[in-house]
Amino acid sequence: MKHPFLIGTAVLCFFLADAQNKGRSALSEELALATLEKSLKDSTAFNVIDNKSVFLKDSSTVLKLAEAILFSVYGEALIVKQKPYKLYHPKNYWIITGTLPGNVMFAGVFYIAIDDRNGKIVRLVHGK
Repeated sequence: MKHPFLIGTAVLCFFLADAQNKGRSALSEELALATLEKSLKDSTAFNVIDNKSVFLKDSSTVLKLAEAILFSVYGEALIVKQKPYKLYHPKNYWIITGTLPGNVMFAGVFYIAIDDRNGKIVRLVHGK
């Protein structure tokens, strides 16, 4: 371990912080921010995501993630009209697109591409 004292301190702070959460232990905002800053400086430090291994492995998880993002950006009503979705998994990327009814000639669908190694959205658009 690179920093056993830091890990021990973080674990202790996690269990002692914010005791006002109705009997539940929680990470304090200060420690959460410090952990974020450390992660931004060194993304490999104590991180399950290594950007090499597949992190998003199954389509149901990816669809839940994509819908949460799409609903937030475009609204649920617009996105669910584009079911059934098309889902592809080439070269460590999940690509999800909407579909249109066969009789619709001029309209757009969403397109979202997500890196399966880290969950990063590499493209998010909606046609017109």
